[in-house]
Amino acid sequence: MPVVAERRRAAQTGGESAEFSTEDGSSTDVSSASVRAARASSVGGAPVARRGDRVLAGDKIRETAASLFYARGIRSVGVDEIVRAAHVTKPSLYRAYKCKDDLAELFLRDYLCSFNDRMAGFEAIYPSDPRAQIIAYFDDLTKRAVRPDYRGCALSNALLEYTESDHPVRRRAQELKQDIREWMTTKCRETKVADPETLADRLLLLMEGVYGAGQAFALPGPAAQAAALARLVLDAAGCAAP
Repeated sequence: MPVVAERRRAAQTGGESAEFSTEDGSSTDVSSASVRAARASSVGGAPVARRGDRVLAGDKIRETAASLFYARGIRSVGVDEIVRAAHVTKPSLYRAYKCKDDLAELFLRDYLCSFNDRMAGFEAIYPSDPRAQIIAYFDDLTKRAVRPDYRGCALSNALLEYTESDHPVRRRAQELKQDIREWMTTKCRETKVADPETLADRLLLLMEGVYGAGQAFALPGPAAQAAALARLVLDAAGCAAP
């Protein structure tokens, strides 16, 4: 994850270290070290700028905004609340960012970085096994989705908040969602199933269902079934476990 904001937000919803069950039933852990290699190629974001041990105001604002946006939604959080929570001045915010929408787009880009980093960690553990990489993601998602502070996918939430088709935040969320779809399609092609595009879309529908169910139902709720369903979908497509 390229910024402190995303590290902290991700830590609240699963973080850089995620334990999940492997295909052979054992348990493994995706640690911070295992995902760092992906950061150079992650989409969006930038390393946190520091002077000594002090985080610069712009990064503190970005961190605070990300936490508030994920917990409460983008539109419900105002600039005044962000600067109060970050303990900075409003001029500091406008020196670093053009407007709140600029911060919102960066939040979404950083969120995709966290997805890329997470998947890079799974790819590092299973470098030649796309099925295991996909299963690892759903095992991890199942654990995150049944936590009390889970707020689903920031991209999906933004699409629900911004209904105007030409709004820059909605357009950004759509673009980043397409990146995830392309990633999933690539993984499904690597499994050598007969119809990877259909398999990818079925898995994406499962992901979107988890994002909503994880927030809608009392714990553990339907989201707890995500990993088991992912295995069934893969098996039905001809991608059975070895």
